[in-house]
Amino acid sequence: MNYNFYVYILTNKHRTVFYTGVTNNLFRRIIEHKIKINEGFTNDYNVNRLVHYELFFNIKDAIAREKQLKKWRRLWKMNLIEKNNANWDDLTESLGVTAKILDSAKTFFKKTPAIRIASVLESRKRRWRLPRSEDCGHISNKLQVPTNPPRPGRQGKRQAPTNPSDNRKRLQ
Repeated sequence: MNYNFYVYILTNKHRTVFYTGVTNNLFRRIIEHKIKINEGFTNDYNVNRLVHYELFFNIKDAIAREKQLKKWRRLWKMNLIEKNNANWDDLTESLGVTAKILDSAKTFFKKTPAIRIASVLESRKRRWRLPRSEDCGHISNKLQVPTNPPRPGRQGKRQAPTNPSDNRKRLQ
């Protein structure tokens, strides 16, 4: 099965802030930014104008490009955007994200926030499921916590001697 991955750059109305991200569904991700579903940087700075995106067929290449762009200076990002989008147009409509779609998405998520939250929690629960113990149902029997071996020469905390004669014994 072939997947498409996108690296994208968003900005705000005044072009004062850039946000670089990677996704496998640019249409959905832009809607999330536009209707402010997720809390964080893009909501705090009203970053919701898509000004640049690139298509990749390999997730590793997309992530590498995202990391590269995040390290770039502001001027370099501006030059990249102006090379492909000289007027700094919002490219959202070129993806098919219309005002009607955004209104429908806003209405849906306002009416059903509990469903959205429950689905997110359920997906996380599936990812983080731990093995259960057969004997008592607790996971503590299956968990193996790595312990650090003691460093040579430091078997425990050194305690201050309680009386002066102990000092003489240690020095001899």
